[in-house]
Amino acid sequence: MNTIISIIKQNIEDYSDKPILKYKEKAKFKDITWRELNKTVRLTTCALLDMGVRIGDRIAILSENRPEWVYADLAILSCNAVTIPIYTSNTAKDIEYILKDSGAEIIFVSTYDGLQKVLSIAGDTSLKRIISFKEKPSPDPLVTEFKDLLSAGKEKLQAYSSVLDQRAKSVGPDDVVTIIYTSGSTGPPKGVMLTNRNFVSNCRASSEAIGISQRDRYLSFLPLSHVFERMGGYYMFLINASQIAYTQSRDTILDDAKRLSPTLIYGVPRFFEKVYAQILNKAIGGSRIKKNIFFWGYRIGRACMLRRIRKRRVPFYLAAQKLIITNRISKKLKKSFGGRLRFFVSGGAPLSKEIAYFFLSFDILILEGYGLTESSPVIAVNRADNYKIGTVGLPVPGVTVKIAPDGEIMAKGPNIMKGYYHLYKDTESTVKDGWLYTGDIGHLDKDGFLVVTDRKKDIIVTSGGKNVSPSEVETHIKADRYIEDILIYGDKKKYLSALVIPDFENLKKYADFKKIRSKEIKELVEDESVRDFIRRRIEEKEKDLPPFARVKKFIILDKKLTQDHGELTPTLKIKRREVTAKYKDLLDSLYEDDIK
Repeated sequence: MNTIISIIKQNIEDYSDKPILKYKEKAKFKDITWRELNKTVRLTTCALLDMGVRIGDRIAILSENRPEWVYADLAILSCNAVTIPIYTSNTAKDIEYILKDSGAEIIFVSTYDGLQKVLSIAGDTSLKRIISFKEKPSPDPLVTEFKDLLSAGKEKLQAYSSVLDQRAKSVGPDDVVTIIYTSGSTGPPKGVMLTNRNFVSNCRASSEAIGISQRDRYLSFLPLSHVFERMGGYYMFLINASQIAYTQSRDTILDDAKRLSPTLIYGVPRFFEKVYAQILNKAIGGSRIKKNIFFWGYRIGRACMLRRIRKRRVPFYLAAQKLIITNRISKKLKKSFGGRLRFFVSGGAPLSKEIAYFFLSFDILILEGYGLTESSPVIAVNRADNYKIGTVGLPVPGVTVKIAPDGEIMAKGPNIMKGYYHLYKDTESTVKDGWLYTGDIGHLDKDGFLVVTDRKKDIIVTSGGKNVSPSEVETHIKADRYIEDILIYGDKKKYLSALVIPDFENLKKYADFKKIRSKEIKELVEDESVRDFIRRRIEEKEKDLPPFARVKKFIILDKKLTQDHGELTPTLKIKRREVTAKYKDLLDSLYEDDIK
């Protein structure tokens, strides 16, 4: 089997002057060709070798998505060293934990804020060098500017030329490429060791499943520190010689999509929830005529879509209305994503069926998939020509899925991790006889599509003995544009309760529209008319759930959950254990009337 570096080396020879990366500098988007990529990676590799980087050394990257992330990573891989990605949103304490656990001695840093975090904890780690992508970042002797690193590499290039090639050739399929630390939503982060074999096999299997070609252009905004973006939005496109375009920031995603015209965009459910809310807000905020036309078009599109996926004939009168009304709206929506989008891909958490149906009503397909860091990550994904809303698709080629007697999803294939870094007992309890025990509950339907229900540890059992999947209930309710997040509570209780985090921007608009006098958020969430409004929104979203899986009482928070306060993971998932403990007394107070 080839390695990431050997495949990329061949692509450099085959596509020398073809643009592979696109990024914005000042006011213009610029291209980086394979030749230019190779030149910078070789200089960076040479400088790292001159620093004494050995095979297997760990080198960290603390950066947002940008070409320098790729330069640093490919240089690390060319040294047969190991990349340690760190989220830019991580706290100094989180960064310290990862650096200490991995033993990294070098770190690449992109921003001043990130640099200050690293400098504040550097003395308690093994760090010997901090390489900054920023110019003149700090007088600290630990810090080297990236441009100076390249200059040093250029000076040593001739002397290290043969060493560069020898080190790259030393990389084998089972050598560790990266150690990715899990988000810590169920305990301390663990370092997942992934190899060339893991990544290359998953890149090829996923490429075959969703169909990737050189004609594709991918819009990159999910953090490269996450395995979903690392494999699916980076290695897979480099291996297929497809172009990667970087957004300027999360705030410019849709503007950048219009300018860059990507064929593929990946997102987590929260991204699609926000886009969905923006579309609805714009439609509702328009003139009465435009609003009526939009929702008429949506109803027609939905009716046609449901008939199509159920393999039923679409009546002529519906097809005609769709052609006249829905398709016009669909064309405008597609244009807002650049006009060339083939489909979206969603991963990282369950996607609301309502949101998937909404987009599909306008002929915009979201392919939902499933995987874990430990599986590099893709285990299953829907296909453009074979999908089922509400499932995460069929297993990708080469990966076998089976369900344990207790409902736990198990997976086996060349994508399964080498193990947890120096956590042998945890590795043995997670991977047995080659089978990855995912910790997720689910089932395979009659056609082999995988349905994921919830995390095994998160299942709620009510005092009446009913098993409830909190994530399923949360996914239903979070589809509402007035609710940003929600945590379901109720293990061993008579009924479910919830902690609700509203979308404060939309809630303020509602308050203004209803002329509610409360100005401060704290007053607003305590207003009875607002509470009744949120209650009605929740009831509407959970009407298809069985009675025992519906929320009876809830608390509305007057602030967002944050990563800084230890409430969210870097991927913006709620740390269920921590948040439940923090608000337990408040949540338990909802049941006090039942004890009296």
